[in-house]
Amino acid sequence: MCSMKLKYENGDRVSDSINLLVSILVRYPEVGTINFDPESKVIKFSFMLPEVIDDGRVARLTEVVSESVHTFCWFKDITIKSLDIKCWKHEKVTILEIKRDIGSLTQDEISLIISLLHQEFPDLLVADANEPLLEEELDYQEQLIGDILDNISQDFSSKRLYAYRDEGKVMVFNK
Repeated sequence: MCSMKLKYENGDRVSDSINLLVSILVRYPEVGTINFDPESKVIKFSFMLPEVIDDGRVARLTEVVSESVHTFCWFKDITIKSLDIKCWKHEKVTILEIKRDIGSLTQDEISLIISLLHQEFPDLLVADANEPLLEEELDYQEQLIGDILDNISQDFSSKRLYAYRDEGKVMVFNK
């Protein structure tokens, strides 16, 4: 689906950053939006729930995700520079935001976070309703995400990028 490598005049750093955001949105339909801030070297994932979640469940989710990510990184001997979990409640929706430093983020950690969200909010996490990807495409996207994260952790794009889905298409903008 989104397996082509994008090329731009200003180099592979922007291309890799765009490919990373596209691949994450393709692989994980639960991710609503992604922001990449090169100044703070932070990537922000946003997730939506179609109801207002009580403070107790939000606190439990925050604790579970934080402890799980820290434990995962401890086992992998990864030093976390930034992990921030926030929640916004609006009239009929809850938006979860998870920020991580791009330098230590891994594909396996993204999968862990998505699994934890599904565990905590079964059938509530809003996901894109496109056709499911074949197993080979899922594996390819995971490998691509891992490869880009390995490359991008060394050399960051200088562009602030924002990506989201719109009617089955992935849109990426330079903020």
